[in-house]
Amino acid sequence: MNKHLPWLSLLSCSAVVAGLLAAPALVSTGTAAPTGWAAGPGDGSKAAALSPAAAQAFFAGHDLKTLWLPGQQEEEGGWGSSGYGPAPSQNGFFGADHYRIEFAITSVERDAKRPQVYHVRGKNRYKKRITPFSGTITLQQVLPGQASTDTNTDATYTFKGQFELREDAAVAGHGVFKGTLSADAVINAAGKVQLGWVENSATKGCGYKFEGQWVSAQTGAVKPVLWGNNLNAVARLVFSDFMVGERMPHVNPKYAKLGWNRIWDNDEWWADAPASSVSL
Repeated sequence: MNKHLPWLSLLSCSAVVAGLLAAPALVSTGTAAPTGWAAGPGDGSKAAALSPAAAQAFFAGHDLKTLWLPGQQEEEGGWGSSGYGPAPSQNGFFGADHYRIEFAITSVERDAKRPQVYHVRGKNRYKKRITPFSGTITLQQVLPGQASTDTNTDATYTFKGQFELREDAAVAGHGVFKGTLSADAVINAAGKVQLGWVENSATKGCGYKFEGQWVSAQTGAVKPVLWGNNLNAVARLVFSDFMVGERMPHVNPKYAKLGWNRIWDNDEWWADAPASSVSL
């Protein structure tokens, strides 16, 4: 069992909120990190990117799809028992008013001929409307961190690239999400790739971060979008007072009108046959 507590196992209302704010941890490399995160000693702000040729060789030798896939059911108990990978769905901000939007990536496959390209599928939910999407993640840069200070076997990396996710054309009001992405990773001696945390990296503490815009297929209207694997870190990039309370942090009630009035438990909205939901 992973020594870090995955957020899905937290049962109280406050714990569920805390779980949304801090993604599951995978490994600890001895450097302080946000609660519930795998720490990595590499300083992303100072790391030099690998050359294009070296980056291509790295991509060919490492399948990184687990950075975006939900936790794998490696142990009994379902998702979260091993803490391997991000949570099933992520929260973010959409439009000029920064309204809540959720993303669930349900499938990631590396391209057979272009190892830096990943084909993804999933769904997003915005104001109760659920829309399937498909598209690509294209990695472009590899920024290595340092070897772990406690085992000297784990290495940290930050990856940068671009994404383009096209919503299902059969859904009214569909469009295209596109922009830049970054992701922090820890890779152990066995080559296992896990979502991690690298100090001062391009992810800004989000684990992975998607940032860009949505373009309407019908009108050409453009709206900003931002989401990632650590809601607390993502929110700090948008609002300075999103979280309030010291002992039991919670979403500021002033943002209820932007979709943050309810936090859900067991609301598998991305599933083809969603489970029943309970409002907390």
